Amino acid sequence: MASEVDPVGALFQQGRSLHQLGRLAEAGGCYEAVLQRDPGHAEAWHLAGVISFQTGRVEQGVELVRRAIALNPNAAAPHANLGQALNGLGRHAEAAQVLGRAIALQPGNPRAHAALGVALLALGDTPGALARSEAALALQPGFAEAHNSRGLALHRLGRTDEALESFDQAIRLLPSDPAAYVNAANVLGDAGQGEEALGRLDAALRLAPDLPEALTSRAIILMQLGRPERALADLAQAARLRPTLAGARYNLGAVLKDLHRPAEALVELDAALALQPRHLTALYSRAVVLAELGRPGEAMAAFDQAIALKPDYVEALYGRALSRLQAGDFGQGLRDFEQRKALTPPLGHRPYAEPEWLGEQDLAGKTLLLHHEQGLGDTLMFSRYAKLAETRGAQVVLSVQTPLIGLMQSLNPTIAVIGEGERPERFDLHAPLMSLPMAFGTTPRTIPAEPRYLASDAALRARWAAKLPPATGRRRIGVVWASNRENLQLTQRSVGLEAMRPLLAAADADWISLQKDPAPGEAVAFTAAGGTHLGDQLEDFADTAALLDLMDLVITVDTSVAHLAGALGRPVLILLAFNPDWRWLAGRADSPWYPSARLLRQAAPGDWASVIAQAAAALAQ
Repeated sequence: MASEVDPVGALFQQGRSLHQLGRLAEAGGCYEAVLQRDPGHAEAWHLAGVISFQTGRVEQGVELVRRAIALNPNAAAPHANLGQALNGLGRHAEAAQVLGRAIALQPGNPRAHAALGVALLALGDTPGALARSEAALALQPGFAEAHNSRGLALHRLGRTDEALESFDQAIRLLPSDPAAYVNAANVLGDAGQGEEALGRLDAALRLAPDLPEALTSRAIILMQLGRPERALADLAQAARLRPTLAGARYNLGAVLKDLHRPAEALVELDAALALQPRHLTALYSRAVVLAELGRPGEAMAAFDQAIALKPDYVEALYGRALSRLQAGDFGQGLRDFEQRKALTPPLGHRPYAEPEWLGEQDLAGKTLLLHHEQGLGDTLMFSRYAKLAETRGAQVVLSVQTPLIGLMQSLNPTIAVIGEGERPERFDLHAPLMSLPMAFGTTPRTIPAEPRYLASDAALRARWAAKLPPATGRRRIGVVWASNRENLQLTQRSVGLEAMRPLLAAADADWISLQKDPAPGEAVAFTAAGGTHLGDQLEDFADTAALLDLMDLVITVDTSVAHLAGALGRPVLILLAFNPDWRWLAGRADSPWYPSARLLRQAAPGDWASVIAQAAAALAQ
């Protein structure tokens, strides 16, 4: 008598055979037919779920495989496949739990170990991730994906050379997989080997031209190498290819932020946060962009969101300080401003053994070393506090940048001025200059604002007077139109000579250029327009002070010349970008720091025409 054929079993085997041949639609039909006849067929649920994974219907596949596990909790393969799928969905905590069960059921499954390593790495357990990857490789030494995940863990642990070797081994074993090339490039980029990193990324993109992760990594390297426009193109392509990739949207926003295109940056950062609301650096970058857009209240709220997630987020605390100071909140703002000393690299911190003075100790009879930090303008601005320290009984030693030494002798004869490479034989206390407003409890109403606290040298004034054109009875107006051209952040403060031309033509005056290092052709163009260019002859700030004291008016962008003119009490029009430095405060036409200054502000980002029009109107009055 012939044995009976199991129709469900035969149908299932047919499905498996078709599945192995890659005929997924037909195989899926077989599994569905099996389940119609036998809803308790666990392996049919499992393999139907696998087909869903393979065809991009991952959420559906998760539900199908969960039904298989419910029917047969002791089967290892469904747990392993489900764990890998959950990793792909970013549900790493669930993945780790499921994969742990898979390994308990089948300890010799290298893929389950490797996938658990991926989950643990995402959850921040880097040592655990490394152990799982190495367990996978002990079971299968030629497992390329495990070498790749091992490299990721080693990179996170700072073991750069070992990480690169793991990625190179993954590439040797599976040269068609672009992921290892991308990961190796990220290690090289972090190690400062940008050009080598680009080579790895180009190799990855030859294999997968539309791989968003490779495009995003290449953009980050290009930014590090100072090629922002190329980076922008890569990130825009990555965002188009995968709009739901939070990293691509964040990096696109970050590049637009660095290129000072804040409105566009905000759109991308908002998109990144919609996808990943707790993306810490996106929250921080969004706050910076809001500040640049002149929305300080929203900026402070965004900084607060980032700080709530990471209370020791130094950059966010410092950014919030700048917004608070700009809004006139000197109390908490100056306290937060001390976070600059914890930045990388730190600002204002010097590792002296002597204690730092922040206002607490009695200064009577003590020698106090005040040292410069940050820019020349900062030293000019905050050196005024050296005289206040003297009123507290301190013997003050003031350390300044070399170009300021001669000028700073005029601050007070009793203040010893030394250069940046010098150190007094002894001192009791020290303080960075920019911590002194906090130390003295400064508010916008109590800023020590003498009309003139620095002075020029008479002999230098006579020397510079001889260089000026003969007196015509017209006003002498000194101008500075650009900041440091090598610093992308500072170039936003620059008007440029071409934009200044309407102003030069608007007033009958003797125009004197105080511009140091003008762009090629600008000095010639200024002279051809009837002006006198003297900026290239200025050797230090004692020279600049002497020349400023010979001007009837100074017109300058936000540079050290603005601070020097204010410290000398010279009438000065300061041309400000839309979101200027905090010290100019928000919305004011005057400065509590410099009584002789008038502030002219952009009406919109990049709108220098309105500022030049304001300056022309001021000259006409």
